[in-house]
Amino acid sequence: MNDCSARLRVCVLGPFRVESSEGVNLTPKGAKNQALLALLALGPNMSRPRRWLADKLWSNFGAEQASANLRQALSKLRSALGPHKDILITDRHTVSLNEAMVEVDLIKQVVPEDERAELLQGLDARDPEFSNWLRIERLELQKLLGRSQIEKGLGVQLVCHVEGGHASLQNSLLGEVISNRVGETISESVSSWRKDSKRIDGISNSDNEDFLISTQVIESGDGFSVFLKVMHSETARIVYSKALRFDEMENLVSADSPLNKVAFEAADHVLGRIPRVLDAGRPEARATALLRLAQYRMFSLEEAGLREAQALALQAFQIDENGMYLAWAGLSKALLASELGFPLGSDLSEDALDLCRRALELASDNALVRAVCARIRVHLFGVGGDVLGELQSAVESNFSNGFAWEALAHAQLLAGDFSGALVSARRGSSVAAASPFKQWWDLNSSVVAAANQNFDEAALLIESARQAAPRSRIVLRHELAIRAAKGDLTGARDCVTRLEALDSRFAVTQMIGDATYPVANLRAAGLVAALEPLVTISSGEPIRG
Repeated sequence: MNDCSARLRVCVLGPFRVESSEGVNLTPKGAKNQALLALLALGPNMSRPRRWLADKLWSNFGAEQASANLRQALSKLRSALGPHKDILITDRHTVSLNEAMVEVDLIKQVVPEDERAELLQGLDARDPEFSNWLRIERLELQKLLGRSQIEKGLGVQLVCHVEGGHASLQNSLLGEVISNRVGETISESVSSWRKDSKRIDGISNSDNEDFLISTQVIESGDGFSVFLKVMHSETARIVYSKALRFDEMENLVSADSPLNKVAFEAADHVLGRIPRVLDAGRPEARATALLRLAQYRMFSLEEAGLREAQALALQAFQIDENGMYLAWAGLSKALLASELGFPLGSDLSEDALDLCRRALELASDNALVRAVCARIRVHLFGVGGDVLGELQSAVESNFSNGFAWEALAHAQLLAGDFSGALVSARRGSSVAAASPFKQWWDLNSSVVAAANQNFDEAALLIESARQAAPRSRIVLRHELAIRAAKGDLTGARDCVTRLEALDSRFAVTQMIGDATYPVANLRAAGLVAALEPLVTISSGEPIRG
């Protein structure tokens, strides 16, 4: 760019600022107006489609209102720029800046003088799509500047150990089963390697050792007592410990073993500590931190949280190319499609399937990835192919996989196996009883319970899920159907009111008559028919279909 031709300078490193070549501050007022100018300045050839801009800044509005908001914002921009308003070029489809007249500090410098400068520092346009875009742009900037020159990770190193060098062969075997189950469950959620320690009292030192998973088994009376401990090797901090007792070895490795819950709990504790105790420069630490945040946002089961979860999971994948992150991003997309009431075949559902396919290409040997991807397919398209067999294989690979049990229960429900779904749902809820995302299991177990005519249990479960996700349309639709099936029409009317407040397009008639509406599990459970007495609440029209 010829410096003398630049009439405006746009600063995106640090706080957003626009100034003339003479240094006069021309920064427009209002976060939306500033965000609009920033989106243009950082666009390819400083140009963006109108529809794209509207989606990034007014994603919660309908297309017509979003376009009107964009026109208003462009008018305000022209007023703010005054004599420089001709740098703004618009037509019916595109909005651009005159590249010959605009200088952007990031493009001009490539490497900023102060490496601590943050892209668009403090700019909050109050739109989830803009926030997602900005988060990804900041990550790309970090890569460009080399501020996060992360070496390719070797994976979290897990050492599985059995205490007591002179333990009986049976006790040693039991100890190995327990340590390896915990290590396996951790490995499904983070790039890692499991290693076996030497079978002596002293554990071989390893420079790459991150966590020590040790068990001690003692025969006591007519059973066994076990002490499990997971320790961060460098600091000797105990991350998790648990004592448990069982009668026979068969009880330890069964689908209903107490070990299943313990392994899930231990893995959850370790995953929560990884970002705190490992070097922040390691990709596993950064990716795990992003995934944990993504899961908290995803299991809010609300639109904004689901959008953010998908972006966070994709960021984690950019740092550590593990297919698991793509699987979680896909589930976020699939749930978002349901939250918004989008039918089968929508862009969101197709995006979710694409992420699912890519995840399996990279991590088909990961039972958790297989379970999450199968859950996506079942959620969007029902039970087809051998998805039940895939999920049965996933739970048999690791009975501590609480997500696989939930997915299997969902698939069994849609297949009409209500009793089988109840067994799987209860196993999944038992395994994940201490999960910070317990509402996921409560939500889906509530429908399974109702399908088996256990309406009191279903009501308690859906109430628990609603307390954790009070503004989720998915949860409210479940609560509406369960209350109606239970005969609680007053509670059902309250659900309709709350749903209409969240979504002006909601209609009970659509839940009943529209086969593409995303309530396949409620329909399979026979709960949709219970809504018929409510049709006059939200619409006086006859039921469609």
